[in-house]
Amino acid sequence: MIRTNRQLCNLSVRLTHRYVMGASDMDEWQDIGAYSFLSRRLIKEAAEYDELDTWAYTVRVDSKASPEQIEQALRSSLSGGGCTHAHDCCGCPTWHASDIKHIKRREWSVTVGGYRNL
Repeated sequence: MIRTNRQLCNLSVRLTHRYVMGASDMDEWQDIGAYSFLSRRLIKEAAEYDELDTWAYTVRVDSKASPEQIEQALRSSLSGGGCTHAHDCCGCPTWHASDIKHIKRREWSVTVGGYRNL
């Protein structure tokens, strides 16, 4: 789960997709700025045993990149999962960023939801 805080996080675009999410740190990334979480709101509680809660986040972005690059970087930075298991049904969570919108000047809204591999 992502915590809301004012700590700056790297805003990076994933340039290659050679590896699965659990090993995506081995792909090539380009830092384009930083972001911090301003607020979060629960949109939907997990209804099934394999779902994760869905949250709406407001983030502040510090970057001179284009809006398209910022959207791509938010999607790359806030989606993921650490699973590297060679088998299915391991229970590891995977989350994805969607519905990314530029609200005003440096603020963006991002919806993050996910599921467990069961």
